[in-house]
Amino acid sequence: MAMKLYVATHNVHKLREIGEILPGYEIVADDPDVEETAPDFAGNALIKVRAIAARHPGAWSMADDSGLEVRALGGAPGVRSARYAGEPSNTPANNALLLKNLEGVADRAARFTCTVALVDPEGREHVVTGHCPGHIAHAPSGTAGFGYDPLFIPDGHEASFADLGEEAKNKISHRGRALAQVRVLLTGRDALQRVRDGGLGELTLEDVRRLLREGNRVLLMTRHAERPHIDHEDPSFGATLPLTADGEEMSRAFGRMLRDFASVVQLASSPLRRTMMTTECIAEGMGLAQPDISPEDALGNGTFYFADAHAVWEEFRDGSFFQKCFAYFETGTYRGFAELHAATDALEEWCLAHFTAPFAIFTTHDLYIAAYLAARGVVDRFTVANWPRFLDSAAIVLAPDGTRRYALVRAGLSDRVSGV
Repeated sequence: MAMKLYVATHNVHKLREIGEILPGYEIVADDPDVEETAPDFAGNALIKVRAIAARHPGAWSMADDSGLEVRALGGAPGVRSARYAGEPSNTPANNALLLKNLEGVADRAARFTCTVALVDPEGREHVVTGHCPGHIAHAPSGTAGFGYDPLFIPDGHEASFADLGEEAKNKISHRGRALAQVRVLLTGRDALQRVRDGGLGELTLEDVRRLLREGNRVLLMTRHAERPHIDHEDPSFGATLPLTADGEEMSRAFGRMLRDFASVVQLASSPLRRTMMTTECIAEGMGLAQPDISPEDALGNGTFYFADAHAVWEEFRDGSFFQKCFAYFETGTYRGFAELHAATDALEEWCLAHFTAPFAIFTTHDLYIAAYLAARGVVDRFTVANWPRFLDSAAIVLAPDGTRRYALVRAGLSDRVSGV
């Protein structure tokens, strides 16, 4: 029997989108009939979900608030998107007013934002947000979609949301990106319970061994081992830095702990010297005499998370690495970086397409591991104290029944956050 998900809306277009993005759930509409008085999307979503959750204790309840934010208009229409031209809501009037207010304006950058609030069966509240950046066209185009879709052209496309059609739109839309996080919360809840006690998804290498023996597929995105300090003035991010002697040995120890699965492992690394060395030493520890290691730029500074590597270097060159990272994880956006959740979705899709063996180890950097864990909700808030240590991993665990869940794997081989 499909799990019921109560949704605070009477909008049939929105219900159809939710059903398409979250197949396998029984979507039950429940109009909360409340005033949306909050100044932001999250506040309004919480007002609505609390109203319907009170009527459905012990079940999942969900509400969203979404809208269009136009940079030249100071973020308007924003939370007033549905009633931009006044009461009652009138889509043609809203679109006409938006075009009128942008007459003669060169900067037409905009983004759709969707914030979803959930209440789980235990009464806990969860809030996630998805963005889709783009710009406003000079005239409407297309017949699919609803609202401002005929005027909004997402980044990387020449067609409007209304031209793209529902299937293509759902892959990149603000609601699609928010609901991808909802899907993790809904599907991960019961699956993660089998591999955790208390805290969300923290495993050891022994847990990984057990999961593999049980027939699960495991993909480990692993932080490289110990390297010397990086000069903050180095725009190459220390690309030529090797491992320390301790780093080489702890990588071999990592491999020895997983040696039983050397026959089913697939290895890859970012092209950086220290990550390649880490993977080579792991393979040595696993007893692989001639390992097949694929250098992948998508795991390095060509990653999905970097939109502008030079801008990232400019941001980080003052040494305030952790503060900048934490700001990125909490807001989902930061100068030089791609949108956090969209980048994570793209990375996961790439990984699942490239790694087909029962076990995968792909070596990369702490920033990308932390970004992945933050986007997937495994770590709610990073501090220096709980930052991934050398050889810690972000794990994707795929169960035989198709369930997918996420975890932080503590290698336990180092207590260091940065280099020696």
